[in-house]
Amino acid sequence: MFQKTIDHDASHFFLADKGETHALLFVNKELMTGTQPVTPLWIAPCADEPSLDCMCRWAAARRHLWENWGELRALIGRDAFQRHMHELLTTEPPEHVVGAVILSGEHPGELLLGETLQGPHGVRNDILMRHVFASPKLRHAFNRWIQHADNNHLIPTLIGIGYGEGSETLGKLLDQLARSACSAAPDRVGRTRRRKAA
Repeated sequence: MFQKTIDHDASHFFLADKGETHALLFVNKELMTGTQPVTPLWIAPCADEPSLDCMCRWAAARRHLWENWGELRALIGRDAFQRHMHELLTTEPPEHVVGAVILSGEHPGELLLGETLQGPHGVRNDILMRHVFASPKLRHAFNRWIQHADNNHLIPTLIGIGYGEGSETLGKLLDQLARSACSAAPDRVGRTRRRKAA
């Protein structure tokens, strides 16, 4: 699930190195503000850019653990932390995103947003957020808008906002998009009726 809010002032974070050697780097602010070359707290080498994207998603889904990982790294040292992360990656392996999921929840105004993932254990849906619109009408308006051919490519962007800014920010955006879609709907209906009348 997305975090409700994101602390952009947190001490520890990840950087994606998309240079000649693809890798995900775990660093802290102290390392990044120094004048010496950066030695990451942990490095996850990746075979290629898709593998790096997969690792980035794995880390983003565990953002709530970043500060704990930083404290653990300081406590047990580089080698032990490397073993810890290796064990974690073995038990919770990265998965490739193969699609997006938007479903209507049980509540009349509820929307479920997530990703379809493929990994060593097969294909599964990971629900990242449950959002409840103020009314079923608004949920219907949003579903109609996002399923339009010109808009469905925006689903990964919305998911990215959830990872980067949190569910609170994404929820406000979903409400705004639903209200805009709802207010625009009568105009489209009116134009259709006028064309039929003509």
